[in-house]
Amino acid sequence: MSPSFHAITAYFARLPRRRKFLLATFLFALIMSCGVFAASLFLPEQTLAAGLATAASATQTAVPTAIPPMATAEPAAPAPAPVVPAPPPPATTAPLLGVIWVPEGLGAYLYPVPGSGPLLSFLDNGALLTVHGETQEAQGLTWERVTAGDVAGWVVQSRLTRLEAPPVLFVAEENGVILRTGPQGAVLFAVPHGTPIISVIEYMADERGLTWANVLLPDGRRGWVAENLLDTTP
Repeated sequence: MSPSFHAITAYFARLPRRRKFLLATFLFALIMSCGVFAASLFLPEQTLAAGLATAASATQTAVPTAIPPMATAEPAAPAPAPVVPAPPPPATTAPLLGVIWVPEGLGAYLYPVPGSGPLLSFLDNGALLTVHGETQEAQGLTWERVTAGDVAGWVVQSRLTRLEAPPVLFVAEENGVILRTGPQGAVLFAVPHGTPIISVIEYMADERGLTWANVLLPDGRRGWVAENLLDTTP
């Protein structure tokens, strides 16, 4: 070894312990700085940067990643209540029109119940009624519920004739009239006072200037009668 090395060693041995520690620390730092400098000269730049980044990241405290809150599903809208269609109104039957017509010249009795009770009214031939379509059997006869004016009751069905339209005329002669085959023609049959005329088919004047009407009765029979024996009311 050279004399200089021995001199340095002897000098280092005579130093106090504290100075020895400080000198050793300085020398260690100097050697490490030289090593880093040397590495920067020979190692690739990317490798050195990666190494420095790895060393830096090792000293950092890991930060926990925030967990995003879970999305809560919105409650589903309630289903609309089913639409229940309104029930149709009950079917109503329009009242029928009827007329009292007895070819023999008699009218009909109106009772509060079929065939019994105090007599409400006597209905002449030609009396117009509202027929309600309700029937009952009593005393061997069929009775039908009707309203005459403002009085409701029951009449024998055979004395009632239903009409599709109000009569256009009635037999106004108190003793009835005779229907003929034509103006001044042969006798067909007689009809009583109040007989309803459903329609007038035609009018015709005879040689004396008297006007005759060809009329249709509720039972479908036809005949000619002098116009002056008819009226719009029974």
